Amino acid sequence: MQDAAYVTMLRSRRRQLHEDIGSRLIESFPALAESQPEIVAHHFTEAGRVREATDHWIKAGRLARARWANREAASFLERALRALETEPETRATLEQAIDLRIDLKNSLFPLGQFARIVGYLREAEALARNLDDPRRLCLTFVHMCQTLSLSGNPQDAVKFGRDAHLLAEKLGELSLRVSASLFLGLACFSTLHYGEAESHYLNVLELLEGELSLQQFSLAGFPAVTAHGFLTRIYADQGKFARGTAHGEEGIRLAEAVDHPYSLGIVSWCFADLLASRGELSRAVVVLERGLAVAREWNLPFLVAGNSGSLGHAYSLLGRTAEGLPLMEQALGVFEKMGHRFAQALFLSPLGEAYLLAGRQADALRSAGWALAMARENGQRSGEAAALRLLGDASSGDSSPDQAEGYYRTALLLADELALRPLAARCHHGLGKLYLHAGRPDQSRNELVTATTMFREMEMRFWLEQAEAELSGLPESLLLRE
Repeated sequence: MQDAAYVTMLRSRRRQLHEDIGSRLIESFPALAESQPEIVAHHFTEAGRVREATDHWIKAGRLARARWANREAASFLERALRALETEPETRATLEQAIDLRIDLKNSLFPLGQFARIVGYLREAEALARNLDDPRRLCLTFVHMCQTLSLSGNPQDAVKFGRDAHLLAEKLGELSLRVSASLFLGLACFSTLHYGEAESHYLNVLELLEGELSLQQFSLAGFPAVTAHGFLTRIYADQGKFARGTAHGEEGIRLAEAVDHPYSLGIVSWCFADLLASRGELSRAVVVLERGLAVAREWNLPFLVAGNSGSLGHAYSLLGRTAEGLPLMEQALGVFEKMGHRFAQALFLSPLGEAYLLAGRQADALRSAGWALAMARENGQRSGEAAALRLLGDASSGDSSPDQAEGYYRTALLLADELALRPLAARCHHGLGKLYLHAGRPDQSRNELVTATTMFREMEMRFWLEQAEAELSGLPESLLLRE
């Protein structure tokens, strides 16, 4: 009846009523108007008061994002953008249109909606160029760098990141310098320029000393926490576990201090992957279960997938493949749907390892082949080395060991070139097992000795125990050799 009565009104009468309601809410119910500005925005939109409607949609979007209701935030901000686009194209409205698109990126990012983000950022870039606005152009470069890094375009991401970094340094604004260094670090990490990535993340921490480490700078996550998280990953890949652990623990401390679920989910995932790489699997499970609980509570699908997928890998290494494999498969499916190619590349080799532990060799080979193709396509050389090692593991049970040996040797060359010591140690371990089963004990001993030495130096006890057990099974005459 209400709807029927509404549509029978003259349009001018409806608009006047909406205007009266919106104005009365502001005048007589200011607390409600402040806490639920979307109600006021709706009435002003229907009244045709575009300027007031836009302001209230923006306020509603930012309030929703502050309480981590990212879907609502994106919806409100898109309403604001549609309203704004009906206004005359003055410099002020075009500047606001750029800012809104960047706000939208920050709300869509935790939801993993990368295609929509790229579309908005390309529009923002065009507007910034037309306005000759270097600050806003720098911001679009910064956010494009991050988005392209994660959606599988790392080379383009590096280009945007370097342009953003140069422009930020020229402008000298702290928030721009922090954002540019943070996301250029991510782009370099995704292409395995680890030296450059490390320097950018350390630069972020230098810029954010003291109380500045508690500043968010309008980003989806707190930049100091993110920097600590990715330094944790870099040092994990290099076998610098003590240094990585220090960054992981500090990142978690900061995320707890600012009480920010997205940041806590990110750093938990990064730190747990270090723990799993080192073989501290029970501790990794505890960290990941917490990160997963936070991500689920706050409806963060990207981090639900990341933490649950890594949890599935840890379960599989602990012999719980029946629990672990579904978690990993679901995570990979989520990342595929999002178009999150960087995360897909991170998970394909661990998924193949889990298949192998479950005795599913064909699935392991398929996953390894996919991982290798994606890594080469995206220029992710660490992913290429990991996929080759997995192919070696998955091929070791075949009648001819030559192909498996070739995979291991190629992976080892890459791992040594890139200083990926844990991966190199696992290649030596794989070769040792391969030679042992092929009846080549001399070569097996050499590889297993190298593997145990490296595992011991890096305190990778989980794999050290396995390698030592295999070494002890060799003839005593070989073990007595210097």
